[in-house]
Amino acid sequence: MPVKLKIHPGSLNFGAVKIGSHKGPKNITVRNPKGGKKHPGLAVLMQGVAGADGPFNVTNGCNAPLPPGGRCNISVTFAPTVAGRLKATLMIIDNAEHDPQPVTLSGQGKVK
Repeated sequence: MPVKLKIHPGSLNFGAVKIGSHKGPKNITVRNPKGGKKHPGLAVLMQGVAGADGPFNVTNGCNAPLPPGGRCNISVTFAPTVAGRLKATLMIIDNAEHDPQPVTLSGQGKVK
């Protein structure tokens, strides 16, 4: 029976950031529950991330198998190159339940 990873937060909002500068990194923590006697924990293979590009730079610290009770971080930096509201959905791809798992990213590029 697959495990369900705990992902926190489920969204990142970087607010207003001046074009040409950046904000972050902000971390998304991925936790693999330990399990119990009835449902022992299972290692989860973190296959990667997709969907976040452009002004959102992602550093995946979750690219190895995640043991029961383990956790890792995915770091996101926002660096807008255009003005306006910018959104993306980071997809966390793994072999756990509810794969892939989305995290909403948003921010606003401002001129001044």
